[in-house]
Amino acid sequence: MGDSKKPLVTYQIITKLFEKTESRGQDAAGFWGTQPGKNGKVIYHKEPIKATVLVKKEIWRRIARLNPNLLLCHARAASQGVGEPCRNFNNHPFVSHNRLVGLVHNGRITDQEYQALKQKYEVLSECDSEILLRIFEGAERYAKKAKEEFPAFSTHVASRFAGLRDIFSVVNQGHMAVAIGERHENARYLWLFRNMHRSLWVADLRESLGQVFFCSTPEIWQDAVASCSSVQNFLGKSQKLIEVPPEEIWYFKTTADNPHIERVQRFDVSKDYDYKPWAFEGDRQVVNRSEPAAEVISKLDDNEEVVKGEKPPSALPPYNISGLQSWCQKIKDRVNDIETQALIMTQEGCITLNDFNELVQSMEQSERDMEGILRLLEG
Repeated sequence: MGDSKKPLVTYQIITKLFEKTESRGQDAAGFWGTQPGKNGKVIYHKEPIKATVLVKKEIWRRIARLNPNLLLCHARAASQGVGEPCRNFNNHPFVSHNRLVGLVHNGRITDQEYQALKQKYEVLSECDSEILLRIFEGAERYAKKAKEEFPAFSTHVASRFAGLRDIFSVVNQGHMAVAIGERHENARYLWLFRNMHRSLWVADLRESLGQVFFCSTPEIWQDAVASCSSVQNFLGKSQKLIEVPPEEIWYFKTTADNPHIERVQRFDVSKDYDYKPWAFEGDRQVVNRSEPAAEVISKLDDNEEVVKGEKPPSALPPYNISGLQSWCQKIKDRVNDIETQALIMTQEGCITLNDFNELVQSMEQSERDMEGILRLLEG
């Protein structure tokens, strides 16, 4: 989170971090984020593929050009019985219907708690993690009352804290480490929290990059930075790695006037507030099916279904115009990848030998593909 002082360095870090996060799950990968500004676009995509595969796609390569100031990435290890990853609706991130809120969750809500909560909160997927987003959103219905409980915040933010309070009130046995991001007018919000069953770490890079990063374990962060020596040298001793304590909410906010996060607000949920046990009251809360409130950059269709295991063709396509167009598009995607890698190499001098070799191989493959198309046209 935060406007980057060095966008290409940030892109390298988040790419490596996303790749290393695959150690936590290989069933699906996805991300949600926003661009700066009041009219900043929403960036949202997920698929039932590995993170190391997703970062090689055009939708991820666009991240370097989009320069988001808030981005949540997730690699999913699907738990048995809580949503097959082949149905993409079950994968992370989970988003509000208007796409302005994104949530990622590590852990599992116990079946007893999950079944009870589904009586009150409608969910659209089979994954237990979605219920956390619906609880978070559900507090909007009593926003004015929430303002009285959290007078230091605007009515909107107060309702969000009420939603977080509700999560901690009802999830007593479940395991969770959670990140929730929101694009709201000219502001961006990020909430991080966990309980004792899951870990969550923050890397404070405000001094060098004007940003904070977060991940499941310190090893993931260390491996990501170590995999690009030039980034490691750039960061030097400016990086601070901190574990988020259990039962605390860490709150971050950026605006156009404060793009680099001046401070982190911390709230101890076990001491500051007196929570009451959850009980089912009133009508069931249905999902607010509002239309997207901002331009969404995504390759998802309306049903968010993606065919699992998308693979490039192993041979030239049939002699028809649609096959030719498909082949040309794949070459175009590869050229864009080469262009991005070359941009990083020339502007920042940050590229590993392995990345350079992959760049050369991609160029050679593109040349072979072009020769194949020429033969196809001559035929």
